Amino acid sequence: MARGIRYTREFQEKALRLLGESRANHSSETKALASVSQSLGIAPETLRRWRNRA
Repeated sequence: MARGIRYTREFQEKALRLLGESRANHSSETKALASVSQSLGIAPETLRRWRNRA
């Protein structure tokens, strides 16, 4: 399995902060994940893994 793009710790922290801030604007965690990941140009599953690790 090929390794994907490596994101910096700062980028990951920014993404998680945006996810936390946008949660109140969405009806579900899944919709917040989809919205934030789309705006950052990353896969929703990538953001979900970062959230689970944090």
